[in-house]
Amino acid sequence: ENFSELQDVEPLFTPDDTCVFDKYADGDPYEDQQYIKNFRLMLDAINRQYPVKLTTKNNKGEEKYIVHLFEQGITSLHLRKPHAVEKDVQALIEKIPHQFRSQVVLHEHPHLVAKYQLQGFHLNSRCSHLPDGFKGSVSRSCHSLEEVMRYKDQCDYVFLSPIFDSISKEDYGSAFSEATLQKAYKQGIIDSKVIALGGIKPEHAPYLKANGFGG
Repeated sequence: ENFSELQDVEPLFTPDDTCVFDKYADGDPYEDQQYIKNFRLMLDAINRQYPVKLTTKNNKGEEKYIVHLFEQGITSLHLRKPHAVEKDVQALIEKIPHQFRSQVVLHEHPHLVAKYQLQGFHLNSRCSHLPDGFKGSVSRSCHSLEEVMRYKDQCDYVFLSPIFDSISKEDYGSAFSEATLQKAYKQGIIDSKVIALGGIKPEHAPYLKANGFGG
């Protein structure tokens, strides 16, 4: 709007009157392009409702980011802490408000799912079996179509990777051609229970949908 008639009116506040006391307090590189790109990816995932694998490099205040994602509408979050001891995983879970814990999937320490009433557990090479009497969602990492065929019916959903060249891992390139994915889709191997991982960017959404992925 045009506020030219107010040009001679003294403003009540100026930018110098505003103090953002915690700006950059946690040391995050807010102006870094990769940092910005990562948060745009998370925002797109929230808006389009597809899973995102979130990996943090330190645990300083990470529960704030987790809670923020839930508050913005994310429906499920996989908590992968391969180098953390159990008490540290518990400490992080306890910082997540109770109303969001039922949306958390663990990748380690499956017995904590029942203790904290979490959503479920993700099976992987480090932990490939569930405890007796386990209750909750079950998912699994797969790195070949053969593994998808073997495990999909035993799980609520599976991850298949790497679909594209990895963003976080060097020398971890795409393992599947488009022709291979299309064939697997037509054969019913890839369907809504198969989630694509590995180098996923917002612009890949149409490609993944065309190849039958659930996210």
